Amino acid sequence: WAEKRKSSIRRKHIAEKIAYSNAKKLIRTLSLKEKSLILASLYWGEGNKGDFSFTNTDPDVIKVFVNGL
Repeated sequence: WAEKRKSSIRRKHIAEKIAYSNAKKLIRTLSLKEKSLILASLYWGEGNKGDFSFTNTDPDVIKVFVNGL
């Protein structure tokens, strides 16, 4: 069972690396309009509508938002 579990963790890590690589390629090809829509969606879901603030606990989401600005 332990060996099978290690194999499944290894497959998960490989799948994550492939997904990360594919995402980086996709992001490079996004147009300015698509990036603006992503930024607007993040703000709509996580931003404060009374003043300009963005709240999220995931540092990667915050990086995407700041880079989008």
